[in-house]
Amino acid sequence: MAEQLDRLPVAPVLGLVLVEPNKPYSSSEIAAQFGTPCWAELERNDKLAAVLSDGAPEPKKFHMSSLMNQYRAMAARLMERVSHAAELGRPQPARAVEHV
Repeated sequence: MAEQLDRLPVAPVLGLVLVEPNKPYSSSEIAAQFGTPCWAELERNDKLAAVLSDGAPEPKKFHMSSLMNQYRAMAARLMERVSHAAELGRPQPARAVEHV
């Protein structure tokens, strides 16, 4: 992926979102492999994720679940990164490796 990104005329604003890191590879190992930073890590919760991906029935207090809280926090971090890149007038380098 790094070679493909290097061929783009402008460095994209790009980062990884990992579900259930450390099984079996850490976020730093995955980021290094792809040459792309890990911007967020999420717990794996198939039952709650199915509400969003498959239209499963929404359990009570779904909007207050830990998974939805993680999604909201991740969305805020991603918006901050993208808006910061826009304020600089250029995308962030695609190859920088950083950790959450």
